[in-house]
Amino acid sequence: MGAMPPFSMKKSSILYWLYQPFSYWYNFFLEFRVWFIFQTTTKRNRKELEENNLRVDWIGRVYGVVNVPDEVLGAAEEIQQAYVLKQLGQFGKIMDKLKISNVVFPQMQEIQGSGAYLVIFWPVLDRLNIFAIIGSVLYTAFYAFIVYLLVRLFIVYNIFGGIFDFIKGIL
Repeated sequence: MGAMPPFSMKKSSILYWLYQPFSYWYNFFLEFRVWFIFQTTTKRNRKELEENNLRVDWIGRVYGVVNVPDEVLGAAEEIQQAYVLKQLGQFGKIMDKLKISNVVFPQMQEIQGSGAYLVIFWPVLDRLNIFAIIGSVLYTAFYAFIVYLLVRLFIVYNIFGGIFDFIKGIL
Protein backbone atom coordinates (compact mmCIF):
# COMPACT_ATOMS: atom_id res chain seq x y z
CA MET A 1 0.00 0.00 0.00
CA GLY A 2 2.83 2.39 0.79
CA ALA A 3 5.27 3.85 -1.67
CA MET A 4 8.72 2.36 -1.59
CA PRO A 5 11.79 4.52 -2.07
CA PRO A 6 13.08 4.53 -5.65
CA PHE A 7 16.29 2.93 -4.46
CA SER A 8 17.27 0.56 -1.70
CA MET A 9 17.88 2.45 1.54
CA LYS A 10 18.70 1.54 5.10
CA LYS A 11 17.48 3.63 8.02
CA SER A 12 21.09 4.57 8.73
CA SER A 13 21.44 6.11 5.27
CA ILE A 14 21.17 9.88 4.96
CA LEU A 15 19.11 9.41 1.80
CA TYR A 16 16.47 7.58 3.84
CA TRP A 17 16.10 10.54 6.21
CA LEU A 18 15.94 12.98 3.28
CA TYR A 19 13.27 10.90 1.53
CA GLN A 20 11.14 10.15 4.62
CA PRO A 21 9.06 13.37 4.85
CA PHE A 22 7.98 13.04 1.23
CA SER A 23 7.15 9.34 1.42
CA TYR A 24 5.09 9.79 4.61
CA TRP A 25 2.83 12.45 3.10
CA TYR A 26 2.42 10.50 -0.14
CA ASN A 27 1.36 7.41 1.83
CA PHE A 28 -0.79 9.54 4.12
CA PHE A 29 -2.82 10.82 1.18
CA LEU A 30 -3.14 7.30 -0.24
CA GLU A 31 -4.51 6.04 3.07
CA PHE A 32 -6.77 9.07 3.43
CA ARG A 33 -8.17 8.32 -0.01
CA VAL A 34 -8.81 4.67 0.98
CA TRP A 35 -10.50 5.78 4.21
CA PHE A 36 -12.63 8.40 2.44
CA ILE A 37 -13.81 5.99 -0.26
CA PHE A 38 -14.52 3.28 2.33
CA GLN A 39 -16.38 5.67 4.60
CA THR A 40 -18.53 7.18 1.85
CA THR A 41 -19.27 3.76 0.36
CA THR A 42 -20.43 2.30 3.66
CA LYS A 43 -22.50 5.34 4.59
CA ARG A 44 -24.09 5.50 1.14
CA ASN A 45 -25.00 1.79 1.30
CA ARG A 46 -26.04 1.69 4.96
CA LYS A 47 -29.49 0.29 4.17
CA GLU A 48 -28.08 -2.55 2.08
CA LEU A 49 -25.54 -3.40 4.78
CA GLU A 50 -28.25 -3.46 7.45
CA GLU A 51 -30.25 -5.90 5.32
CA ASN A 52 -27.21 -8.21 5.52
CA ASN A 53 -26.98 -7.97 9.36
CA LEU A 54 -24.21 -5.38 9.36
CA ARG A 55 -24.21 -1.98 11.03
CA VAL A 56 -22.27 1.20 10.18
CA ASP A 57 -21.06 3.69 12.80
CA TRP A 58 -20.45 7.44 12.44
CA ILE A 59 -16.93 7.08 10.96
CA GLY A 60 -17.93 4.36 8.54
CA ARG A 61 -16.74 1.21 10.34
CA VAL A 62 -18.83 -1.85 9.56
CA TYR A 63 -19.91 -4.15 12.41
CA GLY A 64 -21.41 -7.60 12.40
CA VAL A 65 -22.18 -10.22 15.04
CA VAL A 66 -21.46 -13.91 14.59
CA ASN A 67 -23.28 -16.23 16.99
CA VAL A 68 -21.32 -19.30 18.06
CA PRO A 69 -23.24 -22.56 18.66
CA ASP A 70 -23.01 -24.27 22.05
CA GLU A 71 -20.87 -27.18 20.80
CA VAL A 72 -18.23 -24.70 19.58
CA LEU A 73 -18.48 -22.52 22.71
CA GLY A 74 -17.11 -25.35 24.86
CA ALA A 75 -14.01 -25.68 22.65
CA ALA A 76 -10.75 -23.77 22.82
CA GLU A 77 -10.67 -20.10 21.84
CA GLU A 78 -8.72 -20.88 18.65
CA ILE A 79 -11.50 -23.20 17.50
CA GLN A 80 -14.10 -20.55 18.26
CA GLN A 81 -12.17 -17.98 16.24
CA ALA A 82 -11.76 -20.45 13.38
CA TYR A 83 -15.53 -20.96 13.39
CA VAL A 84 -16.06 -17.18 13.31
CA LEU A 85 -13.61 -16.82 10.40
CA LYS A 86 -15.52 -19.51 8.52
CA GLN A 87 -18.78 -17.65 9.13
CA LEU A 88 -17.36 -14.40 7.73
CA GLY A 89 -18.22 -15.71 4.28
CA GLN A 90 -21.81 -14.59 4.85
CA PHE A 91 -20.55 -10.99 4.88
CA GLY A 92 -18.19 -11.48 1.93
CA LYS A 93 -20.88 -11.24 -0.75
CA ILE A 94 -22.02 -7.78 0.29
CA MET A 95 -18.40 -6.62 0.67
CA ASP A 96 -17.65 -7.86 -2.85
CA LYS A 97 -20.77 -6.19 -4.20
CA LEU A 98 -19.74 -2.84 -2.67
CA LYS A 99 -16.15 -3.40 -3.90
CA ILE A 100 -14.61 -2.89 -0.47
CA SER A 101 -13.57 -6.47 0.24
CA ASN A 102 -9.99 -5.88 -0.92
CA VAL A 103 -9.35 -3.09 1.61
CA VAL A 104 -11.12 -4.32 4.77
CA PHE A 105 -9.68 -6.56 7.42
CA PRO A 106 -11.82 -8.20 10.09
CA GLN A 107 -11.10 -7.67 13.75
CA MET A 108 -12.83 -10.09 16.11
CA GLN A 109 -13.82 -9.36 19.71
CA GLU A 110 -15.61 -11.81 21.96
CA ILE A 111 -18.82 -10.44 23.45
CA GLN A 112 -18.56 -11.60 27.06
CA GLY A 113 -21.37 -13.80 28.31
CA SER A 114 -23.29 -13.91 25.05
CA GLY A 115 -21.73 -16.71 23.00
CA ALA A 116 -21.05 -14.36 20.10
CA TYR A 117 -18.24 -12.45 18.47
CA LEU A 118 -18.30 -8.86 17.28
CA VAL A 119 -16.58 -8.54 13.91
CA ILE A 120 -15.38 -5.10 12.84
CA PHE A 121 -14.51 -4.52 9.19
CA TRP A 122 -12.11 -1.64 8.75
CA PRO A 123 -9.17 -0.85 6.45
CA VAL A 124 -5.67 -0.83 7.91
CA LEU A 125 -4.73 2.81 8.29
CA ASP A 126 -1.28 3.17 9.85
CA ARG A 127 -0.69 6.81 9.00
CA LEU A 128 -4.10 8.16 9.93
CA ASN A 129 -3.45 8.47 13.64
CA ILE A 130 -2.83 11.67 15.51
CA PHE A 131 0.64 10.76 16.80
CA ALA A 132 1.98 9.87 13.36
CA ILE A 133 0.51 13.05 11.90
CA ILE A 134 1.95 15.31 14.62
CA GLY A 135 5.34 13.61 14.40
CA SER A 136 5.44 13.98 10.63
CA VAL A 137 4.33 17.62 10.76
CA LEU A 138 7.17 18.35 13.19
CA TYR A 139 9.68 16.38 11.12
CA THR A 140 8.61 18.09 7.90
CA ALA A 141 8.72 21.52 9.58
CA PHE A 142 12.25 20.79 10.85
CA TYR A 143 13.24 19.63 7.37
CA ALA A 144 11.80 22.80 5.79
CA PHE A 145 13.56 24.99 8.39
CA ILE A 146 16.93 23.38 7.57
CA VAL A 147 16.33 23.95 3.84
CA TYR A 148 15.33 27.56 4.57
CA LEU A 149 18.54 28.10 6.57
CA LEU A 150 20.65 26.65 3.75
CA VAL A 151 18.97 28.87 1.15
CA ARG A 152 19.40 31.95 3.37
CA LEU A 153 23.04 31.02 3.90
CA PHE A 154 23.63 30.83 0.16
CA ILE A 155 21.83 34.14 -0.45
CA VAL A 156 23.33 36.16 2.42
CA TYR A 157 26.90 35.06 1.85
CA ASN A 158 26.48 35.17 -1.94
CA ILE A 159 27.93 31.69 -2.32
CA PHE A 160 26.40 31.29 -5.78
CA GLY A 161 28.19 34.46 -6.95
CA GLY A 162 31.48 33.07 -5.68
CA ILE A 163 30.89 29.76 -7.47
CA PHE A 164 29.98 31.54 -10.70
CA ASP A 165 33.09 33.80 -10.45
CA PHE A 166 35.27 30.74 -9.87
CA ILE A 167 33.84 28.94 -12.92
CA LYS A 168 34.11 32.12 -15.02
CA GLY A 169 37.77 32.46 -13.96
CA ILE A 170 38.51 28.88 -15.06
CA LEU A 171 36.94 29.40 -18.47
